[in-house]
Formats: sequence, structure tokens, C-alpha cells
Amino acid sequence: MATVRMSVRDRNDHVLRFPQGAPRRQVLEGQPSGTFVTTIFAKDFDSGINSVVLYSVESGRNVEEYFTLNNMSCKLLVTRSLDREDISNFTLVIECHDLGSPSRSFTVQLCVTILDENDHSPLFAETQYQISVTEDLEEGSAILDLSASDKDAGLNGEIMYSLIDDTYGAFAINIVMGSIITTKALDQETKSQYTFKAVASDHSTYFPRSTTVSVVVHVDDVNDNDPIFLQNPIRVFMPAETAVNETVATVRAEDVDLRSNGAIVFNLMMTETLFQINVKTGDITLRKPLGSKDFSTQLLVTASDQGIAPRTATAVVIVFTEEQEEMVSFNHSLYEASVPECSSCLCYVLNPRFMIMLVQQPKKYKDDSSKNALTGFIVTQVSVSDADSRPPLQFGFIYDNNPEMKFAIDQHTGVIIVVEPLDFEETAVYTLHIIVSDRVHQTEAELTILVLDINDNSPVFTQDFYQDFLVWGYAALG
Repeated sequence: MATVRMSVRDRNDHVLRFPQGAPRRQVLEGQPSGTFVTTIFAKDFDSGINSVVLYSVESGRNVEEYFTLNNMSCKLLVTRSLDREDISNFTLVIECHDLGSPSRSFTVQLCVTILDENDHSPLFAETQYQISVTEDLEEGSAILDLSASDKDAGLNGEIMYSLIDDTYGAFAINIVMGSIITTKALDQETKSQYTFKAVASDHSTYFPRSTTVSVVVHVDDVNDNDPIFLQNPIRVFMPAETAVNETVATVRAEDVDLRSNGAIVFNLMMTETLFQINVKTGDITLRKPLGSKDFSTQLLVTASDQGIAPRTATAVVIVFTEEQEEMVSFNHSLYEASVPECSSCLCYVLNPRFMIMLVQQPKKYKDDSSKNALTGFIVTQVSVSDADSRPPLQFGFIYDNNPEMKFAIDQHTGVIIVVEPLDFEETAVYTLHIIVSDRVHQTEAELTILVLDINDNSPVFTQDFYQDFLVWGYAALG
């Protein structure tokens, strides 16, 4: 018997295979040169030299600039920093071949995705925003749309907007769209310019980035203010021998609007043969000699601005020749009255020439009432003396734009009544400024009205539910 030993020589008959199939890998952008990406491994079931596999990168967009494949260790490395915003994906064609004869080879595509790093801040379309708006904009009006972009992806590239610095409560911004809107009425005379900063921030979870930009809002004037006379009415004594063209009075008015909206011109409302007015200066001059030493008149003067839709105010100038002491006077300079608070009152129309002013002054003449002040309740009556026989007297209140008008005065009799409900718990004291005029002379007096409390409020507990604990067996202290 003989033993035969046979040696089977390997034949390079196996095709190379990648066990994991077409591989995919991810790399965070911004990684330094030499960063490991993956290991390339192909399976060859041959033996010996037929199983020795070499690897190379055959093709791919710009892959030679960014990757290198070690032929021995089979490691794919980064050769330069990657920027996702420049190239977000790479496709590498990798060839592997064994050293058999003839050599067998195989190629596979490796997809490398570059992951985003939050390395870009949002950028506004402008370095500064300036806009002009008119002061008559309605609340909620959109005045400016900001726009910012971020090259990053996902949450790193999503932008939200906000405002910093003090906008004086005048503006807000849509956090998603970047639209700036007004949140209250604007007033150029109060504030003509707003300067604040807008912020664009990304939504990055870890290290959000942001950018600020300056926003300047100029508020343009509209003609929304009437001229105001510095004195009204104006009483002027003019000697009977006053020369023609001599200035007898000067009216002054102001308008807080700007440019033509605040430029004032003066005119006389009625055609005048004796007087004329300088439209720019407000100087009233005599046009011809007076015909009487006992002369008086009233001139209605208008002050108009020069806006597109002019606004006008009117003043009364009382001119007289008799130089004398005050001929009209109240019987008392200070009046005081007491009125019970009430729940219902009569609506009463005031003479539009007179209005009301609330002030605090000392008290003198007293008029007490004890009844509840209901509809048309008479508070008191003021009386005057008039030394001459001029036209009938007219009573009224001086007004300071206070909308809470609680009282009215009969312009002929001086009787003062309640026209709005009075509430002691709300206001306990009113002090009114009363005026009386005979169209040439006028004088003033003050009336203090004390609101008397009535039992019109029930007791109210400070809370709806009370709870306490009593321990049995303990004596009360004290």
C-alpha cells in the first residue's frame, strides 16, 4: 500500500464581495484633516496571493481633494475640512482587486453624507433698516418686513425674530415672519423717531446663533392738531383818539404740528371796516378813526394752519374805549355747596361757548342741601352785579378738556344743576371755575362742591370662605 499526497493549488475563482452591500457613512462638517470615516473591507474566499486585496478610489466628484484611502489599512480618512454648505454629499467609487493571476476586481459606491454643524449665524438682507411712517397709522399696521437667512440645515437654519431695546410699547414683531407692526397709536409731537434692534436667532438645540440689526422708524407729521390761542378771549382798551394804522392788539397762537401743518395765518371772520389784521403777525390795526368815544365791539379772529386740510381755531377780541374798573362782579368770589351722591341725573346741554375746569381752591360762601341729588338736582345759584346797562349776562364754566362733566350752569340765571351721577366713593370734592360776561367785561368765581356720602354700599367680606381649627381641651389664652 502506498500513500499519495496531493496538493490542491488554489485557483483564483472567487469574485470579491462587500459583505455589507453598498455602504453609507456620515461625517460631521468641519472635522480636521485625518478624521476617520470608515474602513473598507471586501471578502475573497480564495487563498494565498489570490486572497490579497488592494483598494483604491477610482472616481467621484472632487474626492481626491477631500478623502484618501489607505491601501493597506483600508481606512478612509478626511484630507481637508468638509463644509456641508459647499458640498453636502460625496459618492466615492472604490475599486478592490486581488493579486491573483489573472486578477479579479470589484467596484462599489460609497455614499458619504456631510452632517450639518451650526457654524453660520443668521444674516439680515440689510445692515440697517430705516423707514418713515405717518403718525396716523392704525394700531396693528405692518410697517416693515425683515428678512434673514441661515445657510445651516434643519433647526440650525430655522429663524425666529425678536426685538430688543425699548420700543416704548409702540412696536412688536412676528417671531416667524419678521413683520414689525405698531402696537399703539403714534404721535409725532410726542416722539418723532424710534431706534431699536431686531434679532434673528436660529433654533439650534445646543449652541444657537443670532444676529442683530438696527431699525430706525421716523414718524412723519400729519395735520392732527388745531392751532391754540395763547389767550382767549382778549380784552383790549383802546383810547378814542387812537391813530389810524396803529396796532391796537396782537393775537398769538401756536400749532405743534410741523412745517406747513404748523404754520399759522390769521384772519377776521367777519368783514370789518374799522379794523384789519396782519395774516402773519396777528397784529390788529385801526383802519379809520373811531366815530364815538363810547365804543365797544367784538372781533372774531381765526388762526388757521396751512396743511392740505387746514385746521382752524377761533378767538374773541373785545375792544372798548371806556377805561374803567371791572363793571361785572360776582356777589362772592368763592362759593361752596354740598350735594348728596346720586344714582341718576338729567342730561343737560351746555352753552358751547363755555366749558368746565376742575381745580382745588379754598372755600367760602356755603350752600348746604340735605336731599339726595337726583335728576336735575339744583346745587346752587350764583349771582352777580352789573353796574351798567350792557347786553344780558351770560354764565358758563371754564373747561380743561376733562370729559367727566358732572354739572351744568344755566347761561341766563346762573343756576347750577347735576347732570351726571355723583359717587362719593369715586370723587368727594369738585371745584369749578365759573365765568360771567356781558360781552365787554367778564369776571370769574370759584365753586367747591362737596359730595356727601349716603349709605349706598353693603358690607362685603374680604373673602368668600373662612376656615379655622379649634383644638379640644385647650383653654383660651388671655
